[in-house]
Amino acid sequence: MSRLKKFAAILISGTSLIAGCSILPSPASIIRPPQTVSTPVENEGDVVAVVQKFLPPGAQLERYGSGRAISQRDLDAVDGKSEILAVYRVGDNTNEIGAFVLKFKDGQWQKVWEQQGFGFALDLLEFEDITGDGKPEVLIGTTIGASAGNGLDIFSWHGDTLKKIAGTGYHRLDILHLTGKYSTEKGYDGRAQLAVWQKDTITAMAVDVLRWYEIGLVPAEDLYPEYFPKVVEYYEEQLKKAPDAPVIWYYLADAQQKAGMPEKALKSVEKGLSLKGDYPPDYKFMIVKARALNDLGQYDRAIGLLNDVIKAKAPELPGSRQQEEPAYLKKIKAEALIDMGKSYESLKQYDKAEDCYRRSMEITETLFKEDSIEKTLALMPAGKALRRLKGVRGYEKIYRYMASIKPEERWQKIQDIDKWGKDQGISINHLLAENTEGDLPLTLLVDFTSDSQVLGGYVDGHAIFWWEKDELYSQVFYSANDDEHGFSPTFTVMDARLSTGRNNTVEMGVIYDSATGGSGSPIPAYRLLRLEGGEWKVIWSSSHPAARWPNVRSRVSFTGRGLSELTMEGDLWGFKDGKEDIFMESNPGPHRRFEARWVREFGTKGTPEGAASGDDYVLMKFNVVPSAYNTLVNFIYALSTADEGEAERWVTGKALIDRAKELKLVQDPLGQKWQIDLSDPSGERRGPIRIISGPAQGVEIRFIEKGGQYLISEIKK
Repeated sequence: MSRLKKFAAILISGTSLIAGCSILPSPASIIRPPQTVSTPVENEGDVVAVVQKFLPPGAQLERYGSGRAISQRDLDAVDGKSEILAVYRVGDNTNEIGAFVLKFKDGQWQKVWEQQGFGFALDLLEFEDITGDGKPEVLIGTTIGASAGNGLDIFSWHGDTLKKIAGTGYHRLDILHLTGKYSTEKGYDGRAQLAVWQKDTITAMAVDVLRWYEIGLVPAEDLYPEYFPKVVEYYEEQLKKAPDAPVIWYYLADAQQKAGMPEKALKSVEKGLSLKGDYPPDYKFMIVKARALNDLGQYDRAIGLLNDVIKAKAPELPGSRQQEEPAYLKKIKAEALIDMGKSYESLKQYDKAEDCYRRSMEITETLFKEDSIEKTLALMPAGKALRRLKGVRGYEKIYRYMASIKPEERWQKIQDIDKWGKDQGISINHLLAENTEGDLPLTLLVDFTSDSQVLGGYVDGHAIFWWEKDELYSQVFYSANDDEHGFSPTFTVMDARLSTGRNNTVEMGVIYDSATGGSGSPIPAYRLLRLEGGEWKVIWSSSHPAARWPNVRSRVSFTGRGLSELTMEGDLWGFKDGKEDIFMESNPGPHRRFEARWVREFGTKGTPEGAASGDDYVLMKFNVVPSAYNTLVNFIYALSTADEGEAERWVTGKALIDRAKELKLVQDPLGQKWQIDLSDPSGERRGPIRIISGPAQGVEIRFIEKGGQYLISEIKK
């Protein structure tokens, strides 16, 4: 089996109302044993008393709902302790809504973040995991004005404080937890989504559903069918009040198309156009109509309409000279070209589709004078379309190859697919899923890229082929759409197993390397899929925060019957628990090592007795493997955080604590990345360990094994 050596940082496309700053998700210590979030503050009165001490002069706590705007949340999701967020108003100045966060550090409350000037009234204060990293983001919405509506600011915990990652205006905001067409509740990564309503005119509002991806919020088009029926209902009510308003008919048509009602959308477009209003302009109706026609498979008609949109001109003002095309019309034409590209793509006229996508990108480029996050987000739709088209072309070649295979030559042709792909300029990584039950469909997983070279680039798609009674079926997850389904361009399959699931359905557990080609590879990711209605659906994902899955270098194996159990063994290099930077850890070492086990639910009605049946895996064990290095890391961490009781656990005698302080084994601040001598690989496990940099350079630590644990027995220099 060939392995793709492809790894690239990419941006998935989409358009966005807003921009944000790049926050790379870290594997926070979501896999620690379950614990209750705690804080030194025991009751509401105590919380208020603590907060009052930090209020600016003349400030008062803002009201939110029925009480004060104070909340306790574990914002860093590392130590199991709550931080305190408070919102306040400075005197009578209506523009001085402010907020701050308090963190309990070194035995006292400390202010670690503060910002003022949000707006003149608090409209929203919520905590939701927007980025999917297992930590709650802080959402603060404040009123700006009657017509301007509200402003939303989203903050994420980063570097022991809050950092703004996004912001947008809104008149109405819904926080969503939709799963989309690819997965169930535990089958996606847990990111909350936002439905943003922004006022246009009269009672008309532009609506979009947004999710976080990499650097900002992007439209979640795959979630439109789940949310937009609600928008349709809203506009049907508005029509009762304003039946002759073209703008209401336009937004109704737009909502109907996004809700999966193309026939109704076409009727609403015709009604809106028949009213002959000045707003919205006809070309906006035409785009909605073209999208509905695309949904109905009438691609040539859609292309004709979109060509008219691309030829549209801005109205000339009396006495004005001919000027450059306005930005709003350029944006409309860039959108129309993407829709036209989709029409050509559906007609399999791929060169014309590619031309449309590239023209859209060129127009968008002219809207920005310099590089920015906003520019990157604006270019995403065309970039995403081009990457997906690249995958479509490669997948079609692979599908034709698979479809040409005769039953008697199937096994040999499957084994030859890598060589065939190389001849076609396609790099392929394939794996036959393990079938221990015998009567399940033969299933082949294929990761592919149409790059001509194995190194560089990224995986275009992840295909699944299976045979039922010699009939071929297939499904593909294009990497360009990984903001929707989570199958990243750096995923390549490492192992897969088939099993009989609920009500005799076919299930498949798939273990991917999520960092193919990276220095930390393999970093496993797991997906549990179920075959329903001829399609594979993700019913459990290791990316969901509830999975408590460490994104670290390791190996995962199927253990137990079917898909009942997973075991993981690996190292904690890159694991963010506050201890990762005490020493300089790198690919060769040193590393703390661990073992973990996830067990699936049992005994649900409709499954074979004793077979795993639930849609959830539960972390049953997570143990750090005893070693001299692990002991030293924990000892220095305890010393450096003034926890002598914990430090005493790692030594044979209390006098060693004083000796350690004398020889400067306390890090202030933590995270100094001292180096240790790794010339003897066995030293990581049993010791001795010699420090070769930093204030403790030249110190040697010796250990003894006692009760299955390594204890420090001597510290010398």
